[in-house]
Amino acid sequence: MKTALNNLVECLGGLERISRTPIPLAYSVHLAHATWLFILALPFQLIGTLNWYTIPTVTLAAFALLGILGIGLEIQNPFEDEYNDLPLNEFCIELHEEILLILGHRMPTPESWLLSSKNHPFGTIDHISRFTISCLCYATLG
Repeated sequence: MKTALNNLVECLGGLERISRTPIPLAYSVHLAHATWLFILALPFQLIGTLNWYTIPTVTLAAFALLGILGIGLEIQNPFEDEYNDLPLNEFCIELHEEILLILGHRMPTPESWLLSSKNHPFGTIDHISRFTISCLCYATLG
């Protein structure tokens, strides 16, 4: 139980580091400037080979690159309450229910289920219980 709680605290710490460490402003500004510079220089590189097809080609390239840039800015902080963010409330409710379920039941001892006739390690199709397998192994190995 203590190990599970330590794992939960460790996961929480990792999520807090992600939440509190935004992408640096200089990186975002540089990425936007480099994208726009590429889009503005692209027609001059393509006009000699594509002629009038340069316009739709640059339009599609700009759409793709600016879309990727916009997606990057949108998902840089996934822990807010916007449309494209993670559904944290649902995650927390599900985690809360699982923890209550775990705390509400005692952990069964291995003796109560390991040699039970209801324990089917190879699935219920073969109808061979763990107890039968252990008896067969004991009889074979002697």
